[in-house]
Amino acid sequence: MRNMNSGTILFNLSGGAILLTVVAYMGYASFRTDEASTCATRYPAGKQFAFDSRTGKLLSPIELQGRAGSREWGILKNTQIVKAAGSPNGASLQVDLATTGDDDEPNRNGVGFTWPSSELAKATSACLSYSVLLPPKFEFAEPGYLPGLYSVSNVAELDAKSPEEGFAARVAWARGGDVGVEVRAPGTGSFWQGAATREQWPLGRWVPVEQEIALNSAGAGNGTLRLWVDGKLRVENQSVLFKPDASPGLSGVVADISYALTVGVPAALQVSPFVVQWQ
Repeated sequence: MRNMNSGTILFNLSGGAILLTVVAYMGYASFRTDEASTCATRYPAGKQFAFDSRTGKLLSPIELQGRAGSREWGILKNTQIVKAAGSPNGASLQVDLATTGDDDEPNRNGVGFTWPSSELAKATSACLSYSVLLPPKFEFAEPGYLPGLYSVSNVAELDAKSPEEGFAARVAWARGGDVGVEVRAPGTGSFWQGAATREQWPLGRWVPVEQEIALNSAGAGNGTLRLWVDGKLRVENQSVLFKPDASPGLSGVVADISYALTVGVPAALQVSPFVVQWQ
């Protein structure tokens, strides 16, 4: 032991450092959760709600209304489809967050419609993607909605705080601009699923949005909800009870683009064509 040379000491020190590194990595790996990659890269090719005709002409509001589902408001008064150089598809749906003038629903504003798709009827999960442009000085004085996925047999259930069957998961902003999703589902009613850390919607530029939903199995609260904003995973909840049974199937996109509660500060925002993928 007295004749231990410097080479031996260096070897022992380096060996100890390697051991500490391995132990530290094992400890890190045991607590680390891999972040899911954006859903659009993991799903088969889907379909798009296009804002132009087969000839390439932009849709008029009345043509857009013809493509929407039975539940709609504000299309003729508060929307137009415009060319948008920064949009991923070269066109966008411009929405005025203004009242619809409906005396029976005085707080309705912006636009609301559904894009049902029978092809989602047997799906157990789906991915919705689009981009949104909020104006540079947009005021988040009121919470508001952006498009999200839904599954109901009766579209009237979309406006119930606690649907009897099915669910709606609207991408949304909170008062102050926080990123999140408003979920309405049987049993749980309406709840806000925000980001793990406070994240605000970016302003003044096109921002990609991806929402993923995987339905729960029978009687289990193991459904998955994820939301990516600007390419980063902002929301993840793998304990959601979307449906009370194990029946497969989603219905499509609920495209409510509006203030959620009351008519707020007048503003205009833009949304690119929606793309839905499923499996």
